[in-house]
Amino acid sequence: MSNPTKSSHLSSLKTKPLNRKVSREIIGHELPAKVFEMIFLPAVNDKIKNELLVLLRWSELLDYDDKLKIIDCMPTLTASEIEGFISVFNEELEMFNEIKGDENVVPGNDYLELMIRRDSDWVELKRTLLRRLLSE
Repeated sequence: MSNPTKSSHLSSLKTKPLNRKVSREIIGHELPAKVFEMIFLPAVNDKIKNELLVLLRWSELLDYDDKLKIIDCMPTLTASEIEGFISVFNEELEMFNEIKGDENVVPGNDYLELMIRRDSDWVELKRTLLRRLLSE
């Protein structure tokens, strides 16, 4: 198994902005505790599972279907595959933070629509996972 401290740095992101020029903070995956417990990710500990879910929640590029597919395949993921997902999601986050932090770039309607879609997709994903939990 990989070293959990290597990629686990989100605890510091919960209380301070990711970039001085960026006002949005990552606040968590926003999943109820029972849903978090229901998601089976045996290859890593809960701290890394939490990190992956936080990054998945805030991904701007993945839609509802993509995020659900990742959650559904979590029981079969290896630690190195999880580290790969975390790395890609961190790169995506850095890219968007650089764009948002650039004073010469004004977020347009496309970006705002991405943010709205991201948030509404996550709400729907939480509903789907809660329905699954209730049907067990």
